[in-house]
Amino acid sequence: MYVYSDNVLVFESEISLDTNSLGLQNRTTGWTTPVDNNHLLTIISQFDRYNLPVLILK
Repeated sequence: MYVYSDNVLVFESEISLDTNSLGLQNRTTGWTTPVDNNHLLTIISQFDRYNLPVLILK
């Protein structure tokens, strides 16, 4: 996942969606778990599915 603000990359992370663990993995901050798993899943479920290696969210 890449987060941009004014065309500047401000956050980069991998997303792990697993029945045993849910969170974001970042090289700088390490493993981050959500405070509310259901809320994060609700947000991620709104993403459009792409068969490309890059997903652009606007």
